[in-house]
Formats: sequence, structure tokens, C-alpha cells
Amino acid sequence: MERGFDCVAVTDHDTIRGAQEMAALAPDWFKVIIGQEIYTWDGEVLALFVQEEIPGAMTIPKTIDAVREQGGVVGVPHPMARTARSRLGADVTIRYAHLFDFIETVNGRNTYPQDERSAHRLATQLGLPRSAGSDAHGSSAIGNSYTLMPPFQGPADFVESLKQSIQVSMASTPLFFSALSLMINAPRMAPSTLAYLRKSGMLRI
Repeated sequence: MERGFDCVAVTDHDTIRGAQEMAALAPDWFKVIIGQEIYTWDGEVLALFVQEEIPGAMTIPKTIDAVREQGGVVGVPHPMARTARSRLGADVTIRYAHLFDFIETVNGRNTYPQDERSAHRLATQLGLPRSAGSDAHGSSAIGNSYTLMPPFQGPADFVESLKQSIQVSMASTPLFFSALSLMINAPRMAPSTLAYLRKSGMLRI
């Protein structure tokens, strides 16, 4: 909140307790998306808008079915990050693309810009919305990568809003890649969203 954000998705590994505690403490105007990073047989997936913990060590289809039963959405975290041993990779992501809602193309813990470019190309190939996340494992890393998107109320319009988003990285990737990310995503955004971001000073291109 001190950094100017009005929403955060908390996705701890295989638990939602931290997200629930944060949601209980947050003021009414600050949106907390309760989520979970879930280990599957093929690697990690992100679940957002869940109310109960999803068991790990299942297949991707079974994991996603469990998320859908709670009305949640499912994304692919850091699919191409070579430093993430639990990444799905291109082949698995493509195989189950019809089950995913979005792909995380910017990750705050990634140190290789080419991996993020590969994730951008993969999302474009599959026609899936893109997201950015700080993947913070400590308070100092919160917000080092983030997604700018129009307001949303719940899971359904979250995905629609994400289609108009831009991804920003101030983390370990070079600053020029942040600018590249903005330039890649801005042409896909609705004119009203671009106007809002320019007026607010968040977008200067």
C-alpha cells in the first residue's frame, strides 16, 4: 500500500493461509486476491481467487479442475525461466494451453531477459493474456514487477482486464526491457485504458 498499489495477489507455495491473513487485515479499499502456487506432476501453476487450499502433486488437469470448482482462474508462472526448476516449459504449457487463463511473462526473480522475451512469444503464440509478478520471497521484493490493468471485481472480469494490461519490471532485468514490455503491450490496450494510464502518469509512451 505504501508503494502505491491498490491490489495484490498472494500466492504462497501450497498454502493460502498467508493470503487469508492479509485479506483479513487489509482496508476495504485494498484488494487482496487469495491465491496459491501449486506443485503439479509437471511443474507449478498459479491459482487465483480460491477459498480453500488445493492439494499438490496432482496432474495439471486435476489441479485445474479443483481450482475451477472454487471459481478460480489459473495461470502459468515463469514458464521459460531457466532458473526456476519447477517451470512448466514451452511443451507442457502448449499441451495444456486450452486450460490456462494467462501466462506470467514478467517475473521479478528472473535474471535472464531472453527468458521473458520467450515467455512473451509463447503467450502471443497461444493467444493468452500476460501478467507480471514480483515473486517476492521477502517484503523488500514486493512490487519489483507488477501488472497495470483496468479495475475488476472478480475472476471473470479479472481475465478480461488482464487482456488490456501492461507488465512492468523494475527488478533484476535491465530497465530497457521494462520499456520494451510497455511498447509490446501498449498497442493491444483499449484507448480508454491508455488514456487513463497516461493521465495518471503511469504510462509515458
